[in-house]
Amino acid sequence: MYSSSGKPVCLFSFRIVSILCCLLAYFFVYVWADIEFRMIDENSVLFINKERRPSFIRNSDGSQALSLPLHPRVSKNVDNFGSNSQARVWSKRHETRNYSRQVSNPSANGRNSIELDSIERYFEEYLHGGFQFTEYYIEVGIGGTTVYLQLDTGSSNLIVNTDECTDCNSAPSIPVSSFSSVSCSSSSCSQSYCAPSPCENMCGFSIEYGSGSAKGALLKGNVEIANITAKDIVFGGILEESNNFEPTKVSGILGMAYNSLACQPTCVNTLFDELYEQGVISHRIFTVLLNPNDGVLVLGGAGDFERNESNPTPILQEDGKYTYYIVGLASMSVGTKEVWSSSSSSTPAIVDTGTTLLYVTRDMLIDLVSFFESFSSTKKDYWSYLKSNPSVAGTSGKTFSKDASYIASLPNISFHLENDVILEVSSSQYIVCSSSSCFFAIGEGPSSFPNIIFGDLILQNYYVIFDQESSNLIFGPAPSVSSLNLANMPGVGDISISSGSSSSSTIPTYGIVLIVVAAVAAAGVVGIGIALIVRRKRRERVFESPQYPAGVYGMRI
Repeated sequence: MYSSSGKPVCLFSFRIVSILCCLLAYFFVYVWADIEFRMIDENSVLFINKERRPSFIRNSDGSQALSLPLHPRVSKNVDNFGSNSQARVWSKRHETRNYSRQVSNPSANGRNSIELDSIERYFEEYLHGGFQFTEYYIEVGIGGTTVYLQLDTGSSNLIVNTDECTDCNSAPSIPVSSFSSVSCSSSSCSQSYCAPSPCENMCGFSIEYGSGSAKGALLKGNVEIANITAKDIVFGGILEESNNFEPTKVSGILGMAYNSLACQPTCVNTLFDELYEQGVISHRIFTVLLNPNDGVLVLGGAGDFERNESNPTPILQEDGKYTYYIVGLASMSVGTKEVWSSSSSSTPAIVDTGTTLLYVTRDMLIDLVSFFESFSSTKKDYWSYLKSNPSVAGTSGKTFSKDASYIASLPNISFHLENDVILEVSSSQYIVCSSSSCFFAIGEGPSSFPNIIFGDLILQNYYVIFDQESSNLIFGPAPSVSSLNLANMPGVGDISISSGSSSSSTIPTYGIVLIVVAAVAAAGVVGIGIALIVRRKRRERVFESPQYPAGVYGMRI
């Protein structure tokens, strides 16, 4: 084919072939493998599947980062350059979601106004157990041993069964000999508190929980959670524990409260603080999403659950320091009727995933029971008994016969926190039933603080953002974990769901890499073949066309 000037116009050129090869590779990956590419900056490309779940980041130097969900809640006051020991990610502010929210807390460490609006990485881990199991537990690797630990925002220490514990349950344990320890006579061992036998020479710990107690030795080793690792963590190896301290499957407790509670008596850093201080996570924020039968823990961020969230409610201090996640409770209502209000501006209550039920003060409990006593003549004897014996509330020591229509008629109980935050629990939750009998699952808390405890009974309705940076808690209605399609998401933690949930169709990271390489290779072969055919045809035209002008593509052959 020739132009009007007599110069040939080739149907294909090497440049066109190259472009076609690139388009073919892109089409192959984007359509067939459900992957799209997004430039984060001039150095990094983000690969995202069509479910909007990021899969991995490919940097210009060829390195590959862990999977990165999009996280819109990071302070603009914080530099967005994030790194950790396992992967490095360059992340300039390249907005893909338009989130802008002001969080104000004048008393929170000088952070008067934090605007949450950017992209950040976080790590997720699936929570097993549930309300009926009486606790939520999480898979953790300690020194190469995989164990399940109860997730507890009401304590701060990480403690786990050891092979030297004779009265521990049958859950997996760690070998004491595999870890380093602190000497009992060391200056770093507070009060020279020694561990019980057979580790008398090691620095010890002793912790009292609401459900029992544990003693043991302080050990040091690496801890892996959600596919990230904190190195040289000081934790408690259990040598003695009270009866029925943990269910059979669970080997210990993972405390997520503040460092100030981790002195038992020797002060240690919490795992969460170590993850932050070692640069593994970029922010002192974690989120707990609970469903009745499972949940998700998000480390380093707020997750991706944004659904009609509450205002932030401030985390209150105890004796001038942060200890538990304390919120201010202003009043309590049943249906539309306020049945109790705080004698001061607010009364402290704690948010505790390690507590199964919900506990209030005695006067609050009496006000609740009095309302239900007068609400209906049905079951009146039961409520009258609880009014006279409030210590029985929250236990199965006194029950009433199961009556579904009566339970459905009972109104919700609402707890009004500071900054217009309302938490609700329904009658199907605060009335717990067996096959034939039921009991009121709100009990009387301890006589001393903390005596108002929001446990799993109410937290199973929400996800909670524990923001230590701005000293706030944010509540949102809990989506179903199965609807989040988290299973088998590559590089974000072991969140495979053993039962009750369908697995994700997300292709594993190594599979995506192979598909990309295969697509590019196939496109390259096809492109080379086309180029060779075109070159041969062009030569044939040259020989067949004596009028072909020399010098257009170089000297005529």
